[in-house]
Amino acid sequence: MRFLLASSAFALAFSGRAAVASSPPDGNAGDGVDKKESDKTKLVLESDVTKHNADDSDTTQYKHFLAHNKTMTCFADEHATPFNNQIRGVNLGGWLVLEPWITPSLFYQFLSQPEGEVGMDTYSFCEVLGPEEGNRQLRRHWDTWVTEDIIKQLAEGGAVNSLRLPVGDFMYAPYGPYVGCTDGALDYVDLVLDWAHEYGLSVLIDIHAHKDSQNGFDNSGKTLGFEWTSTLNVYPRNLVTFQHWPVRTAEWMGTFDRHAGNYSHINHDNINHSLRVIQKIVDAYSGHPAVLGLEPVNEPWEKTPIDRLKRFYWEGYLIVKRTNPYWKYIMHGTLLHLVTVHYFSMIINPKRKKIMACTVFFCPSVPHLDSFRFGPDIWGGFMEGCPDRALDTHIYQAWLDPANHETFFANACQQKKNIAAMEAAFGPIIVGEWSLATDNCAMWLNGFNDNLPGFPRLPCKYVPCAESYMNDDNYTQPGTPVDPSKPIQGPYGTGMSGPVWGLCPVGRDWVKETDPKFGLDYVHTPAEAPPRHDDTDAVMSALALKKINAFSGIGHGFYFWNFRTDIDEPHWSYMAALEKGWIPEGNLNSDLVNTACRKEDAGDYECICKRDQLEANVQNGVKAALNAEDSTQDMTYVDDLHGDDLFDEADKQFNAFWQKNRAIGATCDFGGIATLAEVNVTYAEDDDIYSYYEVPEDKYATLKLCLVLVGGLLIGGLVGFFVAMRVNKNFNKSVVRRMKSTRLGRSMINNKTFRSSFVPQDMNYEEILGN
Repeated sequence: MRFLLASSAFALAFSGRAAVASSPPDGNAGDGVDKKESDKTKLVLESDVTKHNADDSDTTQYKHFLAHNKTMTCFADEHATPFNNQIRGVNLGGWLVLEPWITPSLFYQFLSQPEGEVGMDTYSFCEVLGPEEGNRQLRRHWDTWVTEDIIKQLAEGGAVNSLRLPVGDFMYAPYGPYVGCTDGALDYVDLVLDWAHEYGLSVLIDIHAHKDSQNGFDNSGKTLGFEWTSTLNVYPRNLVTFQHWPVRTAEWMGTFDRHAGNYSHINHDNINHSLRVIQKIVDAYSGHPAVLGLEPVNEPWEKTPIDRLKRFYWEGYLIVKRTNPYWKYIMHGTLLHLVTVHYFSMIINPKRKKIMACTVFFCPSVPHLDSFRFGPDIWGGFMEGCPDRALDTHIYQAWLDPANHETFFANACQQKKNIAAMEAAFGPIIVGEWSLATDNCAMWLNGFNDNLPGFPRLPCKYVPCAESYMNDDNYTQPGTPVDPSKPIQGPYGTGMSGPVWGLCPVGRDWVKETDPKFGLDYVHTPAEAPPRHDDTDAVMSALALKKINAFSGIGHGFYFWNFRTDIDEPHWSYMAALEKGWIPEGNLNSDLVNTACRKEDAGDYECICKRDQLEANVQNGVKAALNAEDSTQDMTYVDDLHGDDLFDEADKQFNAFWQKNRAIGATCDFGGIATLAEVNVTYAEDDDIYSYYEVPEDKYATLKLCLVLVGGLLIGGLVGFFVAMRVNKNFNKSVVRRMKSTRLGRSMINNKTFRSSFVPQDMNYEEILGN
């Protein structure tokens, strides 16, 4: 079935009949800008292309197709560059666009600093240090974070065929504190392109950072929506504090009105600045053989006006195709954090198979309900018929609620259904970012000395903070090594994450489940598993294979985030995961990968209720499942169910809902009161990829332990007897007198070996025997 889906999706992606043509975009009613103003400020692309039809000035001839500007669609595609090859790649993150959680060695110097002297992204790093010192430190970082030897290792591993290279718009058109601070960055782009070409790798240039931030994250170059709150914390310690997540915003597209929830003004200068950057990138690398293509923006936030974003994508596409007709053009559609969203009611439209709303207890992690929008209803038909375009989605499990490993396995394999739906509606889909993280523990993952409210969900494991990758005999990075004599230092955000006594938080260990069906040992045990109970290698290895199966079996490939991390965090480091054996080397089209989701695809799971939940929550969960099926039915009987009767009914209703709706993205969660359990079915041992890695239990472990204990007692007794016979004369005499009363004993006493071993030299044995 998987191969049929893949072949049909592939055919649809290039047939020109993938979906109905999109209609002309409507203006966003809340963006505060009329259509006439948009037309006046639209970037006019001057080129040497000829008009296809003198009577239709909206149609333009490009090398391999005709572009229709009004509808943002193409036709007469010659299929000169079909997207036939799967991408198997890694991201070179944290290099040219800084992210404190990836390379904390650059940011330790800002711990315990006052307001105005703290760097927490590329923008503030340059702003605080200034152009000279900032550039000095950045050049050392650029020299050591990505090297030719690393590119060679990635290529020689046999699995990686492409690199995704995050760059900042400030590298090509510097502004503000970037001026001078990022000088020389483009030299390193040239280096990595040459290395990639030498070792047979392609490179996707990803504009990761845009002016005034496209999402408010530090990965956009500038953490936006930021306020110092220190004046409110004079007691007890005059703490230096700030808030970011409660007031996060993004101003690349314009001015966002937090109260109205929309853009009151569209910033055409910023948009045109980004289009000019695209032109500069195209001009700079148009002849380089390593360049796969361009991604014009990374992770535009969920409030971005979709019509404006589509128009930006369209205009950027035409810039690329005017000069580089063979480049791929990969647009970012969504960031799938797979979070649980809470609403107040659930209504499922059975005809459209679309979840219209969610319960306060449960919301399936479906793409079109995610923070960054990704669904056929938005992207289906967009740029239909245009060659070489693809859609990027980022799929992470790190923000999911804690669950057993089977839940994460099923969730990973389930993503292929979403990818298949988008491949059919839009065309080629690439998972531009994913990792093996199943928790939020990586230090500064949610920002420098900050965290999302309520995260991490469980206590984290701590390891010694790594030595800086930049340090050697001739250089020591300011702020390193981490001071082991200090607790967590400021400035303090709305959440906490940072070095503590020289230790840094990393991902939790997985433990062996004592109860295979209802087990949640992972949730209840310490973050660091005892050696004999550590199941991390088995769980991570199986999860990696299932994700590779899901992301490449249907779509057009993936890029792992990230190629490495400063701290030892293999959940986020491709190279560390490869070294641990979590990710296989060599050909990723092996049978091991191709069959990794066999059990999940067959539906060998059931959604059951956890047995340690409050009855009130379970009753509400049952009602939510019943309401989704038929909101008119009588559900009062649920209030009369208690104990085992209630949990059995919950098992029935939860599983019925999940089995029916899993194909459209439903998860087994119900607000944290449900979990997936393996069905009692018979299948071949090699069908379960987890069992392939699982260390088999020793059936005779108890018997062996008993034998060891008995043997130890016997050996100990013999040693004690020997010592007593040689040292204690009274004990020796007592034993000999008892032995001479038996024939065997007298025989042993007269034996020379016995006497030399057990009789002290100063004892008169003949006298003892005569008594």
